[in-house]
Amino acid sequence: MRRRYFFAVTLLSALLGASTVWWWMHSGTRMNQLIFKQSSGDTVRILGCDGKLLLTRTFVPAAKGDDAEYQPTELSWVTVPYTPGADKSQPELKWASFHYSHDTASKGVIESSFVLPIWVLTGIFAVVPLVWFSRKLKLMKKLAA
Repeated sequence: MRRRYFFAVTLLSALLGASTVWWWMHSGTRMNQLIFKQSSGDTVRILGCDGKLLLTRTFVPAAKGDDAEYQPTELSWVTVPYTPGADKSQPELKWASFHYSHDTASKGVIESSFVLPIWVLTGIFAVVPLVWFSRKLKLMKKLAA
């Protein structure tokens, strides 16, 4: 049972690693944005562009009483063509390689953002398949000897 679990985790990690490699290679010509907006007004936004990943989380204080406005929970995915600096209306994004910020703006809105190169995610997802492969290689050497 433990081997099956490890194999399933390895397979999932390899698929996620392959998808991040594909996303990394195609992020230079398009901008992908995933937005999850909760009914409370809290929003999580993931933006991928130019080999970088931006994760932004916005917390909005809950309105009480008559001020409370119903907002449906929403999940959206947007992909748009992007060529950095090709047009004056399309500025080149200049993100830090690694970055974290936490901002408390007016009216209690809290926003946190995190920028990470996509190659870091690819490396993280490659660890488990490499461990699996090295175990298989050691087993093959042991059986051959």
